[in-house]
Amino acid sequence: MGVNVKQLDSVEMQVRDLARTAAWYRRVFGFEVVARDDDRHAILLGGDAVLRISQHADPAPRARFGLRITDRAAWERTIERERLELRAGPVRGQYATSWVVADPDGTELEIVSWDFDQIVFHPSQVRTA
Repeated sequence: MGVNVKQLDSVEMQVRDLARTAAWYRRVFGFEVVARDDDRHAILLGGDAVLRISQHADPAPRARFGLRITDRAAWERTIERERLELRAGPVRGQYATSWVVADPDGTELEIVSWDFDQIVFHPSQVRTA
């Protein structure tokens, strides 16, 4: 049996412009730069989420990752304030609503607002704990 993983530790991304990307994640999600190795590498922290970004002239292929939010109304205000282009959403699932946006380098983010404090997938586990 494998090791029990409690939560995602960090996501590492290659970006074209470190300062621009760090500023975007600060404005949109409240991430702060908590460490910098040099002018091309930084660690950003937003709540318990950790992003490691490194600047490259030609970043690697893009991936999508998800961020769980707790305040849907604040997120919807952010969409308006930042004039974010929705690539999808809002999409209503069985237990959550999600949106897909892209950061300045085109990395897709799925923003998820769950109906309950605990994330559950099986109907027998649904509760408002």
